[in-house]
Amino acid sequence: YGLWSAWIQDYRNFAGLNWATQVLQEGASGRPPFYALPFLGDKDKLRGVSDLRLRGRYTQLLTLESRLPFSLNLLSFKHRLQIAAFIAGGRSGQTMDELWSNAIHIGIGGGGRLLLHGGRICVRGDLGFSEYGPSIYAAFGQAF
Repeated sequence: YGLWSAWIQDYRNFAGLNWATQVLQEGASGRPPFYALPFLGDKDKLRGVSDLRLRGRYTQLLTLESRLPFSLNLLSFKHRLQIAAFIAGGRSGQTMDELWSNAIHIGIGGGGRLLLHGGRICVRGDLGFSEYGPSIYAAFGQAF
Protein backbone atom coordinates (compact mmCIF):
# COMPACT_ATOMS: atom_id res chain seq x y z
CA TYR A 1 0.00 0.00 0.00
CA GLY A 2 1.05 3.61 -0.36
CA LEU A 3 0.39 6.83 1.56
CA TRP A 4 0.70 10.37 0.23
CA SER A 5 0.11 13.87 1.49
CA ALA A 6 0.11 17.35 0.01
CA TRP A 7 0.08 20.45 2.15
CA ILE A 8 0.54 24.19 2.09
CA GLN A 9 1.41 26.19 5.18
CA ASP A 10 1.63 29.98 5.31
CA TYR A 11 2.62 32.34 8.12
CA ARG A 12 1.95 36.10 8.03
CA ASN A 13 2.05 39.04 10.42
CA PHE A 14 -0.96 41.32 10.08
CA ALA A 15 -2.57 43.82 12.46
CA GLY A 16 -0.24 42.86 15.32
CA LEU A 17 -1.15 39.17 15.09
CA ASN A 18 0.67 36.15 13.72
CA TRP A 19 -1.59 34.28 11.27
CA ALA A 20 -0.96 30.64 10.39
CA THR A 21 -2.85 28.80 7.63
CA GLN A 22 -2.69 25.12 6.74
CA VAL A 23 -4.24 23.26 3.81
CA LEU A 24 -3.72 19.49 3.90
CA GLN A 25 -4.88 16.55 1.80
CA GLU A 26 -3.85 12.96 2.49
CA GLY A 27 -4.59 9.71 0.72
CA ALA A 28 -3.94 5.98 0.70
CA SER A 29 -3.68 3.55 -2.19
CA GLY A 30 -3.68 -0.23 -2.30
CA ARG A 31 -4.90 -2.08 0.79
CA PRO A 32 -3.59 -0.24 3.86
CA PRO A 33 -4.37 -1.63 7.31
CA PHE A 34 -6.93 0.36 9.28
CA TYR A 35 -4.31 1.90 11.59
CA ALA A 36 -2.42 3.35 8.58
CA LEU A 37 -5.42 5.15 7.04
CA PRO A 38 -5.29 8.96 7.00
CA PHE A 39 -7.19 10.49 9.90
CA LEU A 40 -8.43 13.75 11.35
CA GLY A 41 -8.85 14.57 15.02
CA ASP A 42 -5.86 15.01 17.31
CA LYS A 43 -3.61 17.70 18.79
CA ASP A 44 -2.42 18.81 15.33
CA LYS A 45 -5.15 17.92 12.82
CA LEU A 46 -8.71 19.15 13.46
CA ARG A 47 -8.40 20.01 17.14
CA GLY A 48 -11.73 19.70 18.91
CA VAL A 49 -12.53 16.37 17.28
CA SER A 50 -11.57 13.45 19.51
CA ASP A 51 -8.42 11.54 18.64
CA LEU A 52 -8.42 9.78 15.27
CA ARG A 53 -12.21 9.95 15.02
CA LEU A 54 -12.45 10.57 11.27
CA ARG A 55 -10.68 8.02 9.06
CA GLY A 56 -10.80 7.18 5.41
CA ARG A 57 -8.67 6.60 2.34
CA TYR A 58 -8.74 10.37 1.79
CA THR A 59 -8.83 13.37 4.14
CA GLN A 60 -8.91 17.13 3.63
CA LEU A 61 -8.21 19.85 6.20
CA LEU A 62 -8.17 23.65 6.26
CA THR A 63 -6.98 25.40 9.44
CA LEU A 64 -6.67 29.09 10.28
CA GLU A 65 -4.94 30.07 13.53
CA SER A 66 -4.32 33.53 14.96
CA ARG A 67 -1.55 34.00 17.54
CA LEU A 68 -1.21 37.12 19.71
CA PRO A 69 2.37 37.44 21.03
CA PHE A 70 3.26 39.22 24.28
CA SER A 71 5.91 39.15 26.99
CA LEU A 72 5.63 38.55 30.72
CA ASN A 73 8.29 39.39 33.30
CA LEU A 74 8.06 36.88 36.13
CA LEU A 75 10.68 36.05 38.76
CA SER A 76 13.35 38.04 36.90
CA PHE A 77 12.78 36.02 33.73
CA LYS A 78 11.22 37.40 30.59
CA HIS A 79 8.84 34.86 29.06
CA ARG A 80 7.49 35.08 25.53
CA LEU A 81 3.87 33.95 25.39
CA GLN A 82 1.15 33.61 22.77
CA ILE A 83 -2.61 33.44 23.03
CA ALA A 84 -4.07 31.53 20.07
CA ALA A 85 -7.51 31.10 18.52
CA PHE A 86 -8.21 28.59 15.76
CA ILE A 87 -10.90 27.30 13.45
CA ALA A 88 -10.55 24.24 11.23
CA GLY A 89 -12.72 22.30 8.84
CA GLY A 90 -12.07 18.80 7.57
CA ARG A 91 -13.67 15.75 6.04
CA SER A 92 -12.80 12.17 5.16
CA GLY A 93 -14.03 9.56 2.72
CA GLN A 94 -13.30 6.15 1.22
CA THR A 95 -13.33 7.49 -2.36
CA MET A 96 -12.62 10.94 -3.81
CA ASP A 97 -16.31 11.29 -4.77
CA GLU A 98 -17.33 10.43 -1.21
CA LEU A 99 -14.72 12.81 0.19
CA TRP A 100 -16.07 15.77 -1.80
CA SER A 101 -19.70 14.96 -0.94
CA ASN A 102 -19.26 14.27 2.81
CA ALA A 103 -20.07 16.89 5.42
CA ILE A 104 -17.34 19.18 6.68
CA HIS A 105 -16.60 18.80 10.41
CA ILE A 106 -15.67 22.01 12.22
CA GLY A 107 -13.36 22.43 15.21
CA ILE A 108 -12.88 25.76 17.00
CA GLY A 109 -11.01 26.77 20.12
CA GLY A 110 -8.10 28.53 21.67
CA GLY A 111 -5.10 28.09 23.85
CA GLY A 112 -1.83 29.40 25.14
CA ARG A 113 1.80 28.93 24.21
CA LEU A 114 4.99 29.42 26.21
CA LEU A 115 7.94 30.09 23.90
CA LEU A 116 11.40 29.20 25.19
CA HIS A 117 14.93 29.59 23.82
CA GLY A 118 14.07 32.41 21.44
CA GLY A 119 10.88 30.70 20.24
CA ARG A 120 12.60 27.48 19.16
CA ILE A 121 10.77 25.50 21.87
CA CYS A 122 7.01 25.85 22.35
CA VAL A 123 4.92 24.35 25.16
CA ARG A 124 1.28 24.45 24.12
CA GLY A 125 -2.14 23.91 25.65
CA ASP A 126 -5.38 24.03 23.61
CA LEU A 127 -9.08 23.63 24.28
CA GLY A 128 -11.11 22.69 21.20
CA PHE A 129 -14.81 22.21 20.55
CA SER A 130 -16.74 20.35 17.86
CA GLU A 131 -20.04 18.54 17.41
CA TYR A 132 -18.38 15.65 19.30
CA GLY A 133 -17.79 17.77 22.42
CA PRO A 134 -14.72 19.42 23.96
CA SER A 135 -11.14 18.19 23.80
CA ILE A 136 -8.08 19.32 25.77
CA TYR A 137 -4.55 19.08 24.39
CA ALA A 138 -1.07 19.62 25.79
CA ALA A 139 1.93 19.29 23.50
CA PHE A 140 5.38 20.49 22.58
CA GLY A 141 5.59 22.54 19.39
CA GLN A 142 3.05 24.53 17.45
CA ALA A 143 0.16 22.65 15.86
CA PHE A 144 1.71 23.35 12.45
